[in-house]
Amino acid sequence: MVTVEKKLINYLLNVTKFGETYITSSEIENGIPKWAFRSYGDIHNGSTFGRAWRKLREKHDINIEGTMKLHDFEPSLNIHVKLDNKPNSREYRWKIQR
Repeated sequence: MVTVEKKLINYLLNVTKFGETYITSSEIENGIPKWAFRSYGDIHNGSTFGRAWRKLREKHDINIEGTMKLHDFEPSLNIHVKLDNKPNSREYRWKIQR
């Protein structure tokens, strides 16, 4: 069984294959659950992925900017995460790249 954290990491790896991208809080709560259902056939609500995202950032000590060192992959991968909100927006947005 694949954990929610692992599904989230797989999503991040998938969207950063071709360079940098942005991920928003609404995508975490709406888009990733749909992707997980298509990819794994599992149903999780958006809050589950929101909590997993916060825990993943806390685990890697990322508040505003930092690097997730993912050693579970061969070769180990790093994903750089930076809080990068749109001007005049209340929604959180992170710039993500390998």
